[in-house]
Parts: sequence; C-alpha cells; structure tokens
Amino acid sequence: MFNFEAEEEDTFSLVDTKPVVKRFGRRFQQRAPSRREREKAEKEKLERTKAPGFKEKLMPKKKAQDKFRWAYWRRDIPVVNYGPSVEPRPNWESLETIQMERLAALHYECEEEGETLVAAGSLEPYNKAFDRAGPRAEVPVPNASGRQVRNPTPSRDGIMQRLSASGAGDVFCSDTLLATLMASPRSLFPWDFLVTKRNGQIWLDKRDNAVEMLTNSETSQEPVPNDPENINGCQKLAEESTRLNSIYSQMVLDQKRAHKLAEKHPFRPEGDNTVIAGTAFFYRRWQIGSHRVVVRCAVDGSMAPGGEGPCLLRALNEFDSRVSGVDFRQKLENQRSAVLANEMKNNANKVCKWCMQATLGGVDQIRLGYISRVHAKDNTKHKLLGSQVVRTADLAGQIGLERGNCFGIVHALLDIFKGYSDGRYILVREANKPSLRIYSI
Repeated sequence: MFNFEAEEEDTFSLVDTKPVVKRFGRRFQQRAPSRREREKAEKEKLERTKAPGFKEKLMPKKKAQDKFRWAYWRRDIPVVNYGPSVEPRPNWESLETIQMERLAALHYECEEEGETLVAAGSLEPYNKAFDRAGPRAEVPVPNASGRQVRNPTPSRDGIMQRLSASGAGDVFCSDTLLATLMASPRSLFPWDFLVTKRNGQIWLDKRDNAVEMLTNSETSQEPVPNDPENINGCQKLAEESTRLNSIYSQMVLDQKRAHKLAEKHPFRPEGDNTVIAGTAFFYRRWQIGSHRVVVRCAVDGSMAPGGEGPCLLRALNEFDSRVSGVDFRQKLENQRSAVLANEMKNNANKVCKWCMQATLGGVDQIRLGYISRVHAKDNTKHKLLGSQVVRTADLAGQIGLERGNCFGIVHALLDIFKGYSDGRYILVREANKPSLRIYSI
C-alpha cells in the first residue's frame, strides 16, 4: 500500500526544461468594449457636451412602427408607373374627385334580391370529361374557340332599349361595368367608362372599340412591368388572360346539349350564320336605394343538362411561377388551396369582380380552370392543368369581400350622377393615384 501521509510536500518541485523566451512589449489582456458599451459611452459624452435646456428629438411613432412592416424592408423595389387609360382633353371639365379610401368605407345593405326580367340565349352544360385534367394529364388549350363572343355596350342592346322604353328602370348597365365599379377600391390599373344621362335615365357604357380586358397579377407584391413589348408586361398579360378566359368558357361546354331560353340570342340578327358563343343573358333588376338598376348578366354555362345550376366559367392562368410564387404543376395535385390563395392575393381585383358578377346574375357557383404556359417564354401555347368548383359566397368570404360595401359604392356614385344635368360624362380611375375622377365631356 502507498502511504502519502508520511511524505514531505516540501521536497516536491517542478522542473521546466523549456528555454525562457523573452517577450517584448506589453500584453493587453483587456477585452474590446461591446457595441452597447460604446453607445453608452458616446451617449454620456454627448450629455456632457449638451447646452443647458437641450431636448433630444424622439423618432416619430409612425416612423418607428414602419420598420415592422414588410414594405419597409422592400422599399428598394422600383415603383412602376402606369399610363392613363384615356388622356383628358382640354375641353373636359373636372367635376369631382373621389378618394378610394372613402369608397372603401361606404356601406349599403341591399335587402332585396335581383328580379329577372328577360332571359335570352342558351345554357350549355359543363362537359365532365374535363374533370380528368390534371398536372399528370394535361389538356392542350386551343389558340381559338372557333365561336365568336359578342358583348356589346348596353346602349346598343335591343333588349335594353326595349326595357328602357317600357320604364323598367332608371339605370342600365352590364355586369362587367357594374362589377368594375364595385371592385374599384382594389384596382391598381387605370380604367374608364362613359356615363350618359338622358331623360332622367343613366346609362353606363364602354367607349367605342374598347375591349373589356382581364388583368393578371395586378395586386401582386412584385409589380408587373409597364412594357408593351414584354410578354410579361401588363398589356400582354391582359390580352393573354382575356383570350384564355374566352377560350376556356367555350372549350369545356357540351355544345350538343344546349338548353334554349325564352328568347333567342340578343346579338345575332336574322340571316347571320356566324357561330356564336353559347352564353345566356339574364336581364335583372336591382333596387339600390331610390335607383332601379337593370343589369345585363352573362352566364357561361350550367353544371347539369337542362340549364340546372347556372355557373360562371373563369380561368386562372400562370405565366411564370418564379414571378407568381407558386408552381401550378407542383402544387395543384396536393395543395390546390395554396394555389387558389396565392391567385386570390395576386388578383384580388379580378376575383372580386367575378364574385360580384356571379352575385348580380344570381349564380351560386364559379368553376375555376387552372391554365399554364407550356414554356414560360412562350405566351401562345397553354395547357389546362385542372379545375375546381367554388361557391360564390365562400370565395367572397375568402377574399374579405363585403357585399354591403359593393352596393354602397354603387349607391353613392349613382346619387352623384343623379344630381347632374342631362349630358355625357366619363368616369376615370386615375393612373398611379388611388382616386376616381368624373369629367363632363
């Protein structure tokens, strides 16, 4: 056994055989001050040098809060300026300017539902064979539907003129124009339409040779460029979306099982052999305050033969997944709700107009088709990747659309025009400004 108690500890010594290295200069063992310590020292130094009675200016509360907004960190993204839809002429008189924030705060509860006065055209059922379309079973989209879509301005509609002569209403318009007005607080791109008042009646019309275009990615975080030559510019994308919606609304219908309504197609004169798109037109009257509004509502088809379950057919088209943020081909099969949510965010104005068109026409369902380019750099070839049916009320709830606000906007603007004398006016959504302006022309 080892006994360490009997040993003397003084006899132990440590021997270092390494050579002694002489170091020159001082060795600094003190650590560098931290950022907080440096700021505190600078602040104390500043306090000592301040004049008596000096008060430091605090950062404004709004500026401090802006740092927590997503837009603050994206402030380096360039702002895209868009040109006006129509250039104001020198002889036009500006009557009123209405800010969008005022429109967004309006509310009017329209208790009565629309009353159908005339039903014309035909309803063709949806072809269920297109339910099999998907990312793994893509369906080519033709470049043209082979059927002509006719949707003239209300003042050139024979049925509208007949209803006007019989005193059926005092305001006459189409569902696209009225829905554009209802969704105006969500719009970013400029637009305009004519307002004619004669004999106490108000007519909402589009300009001559004007085409009602559907936008794409209007409300996306990444603004689309204002370049007429770029296939991903706002002009080319609008043309592509409008064309694809027209084609999709006809290609998925069963044309052989059309259900004819009470009156024939209103825009096909006798002896005209042109192949017309199978569309039904319902002329419905809404009581909005003191205004009796007659609206021509276009319905694309029905969910079942015999005209049962009328529905709108609309296309959501993808042009570049790197810009839109969600790839249709990757997400549609298992995450379709994510695709729809992304499209509602990027196209809030367009989806809002679709919901209000369905509401005005008494349509409970909207069938959405998902269309994508074959190649991102070619805007002439597309394929259908799938479709789904959504209830109008559910879709409106998902985008936060308040029906009372939409009817409140119409009610307020009609009251304004009611106070004007007979004449012609133009309502302009100003470019790059959140406001509407009324001109007398």
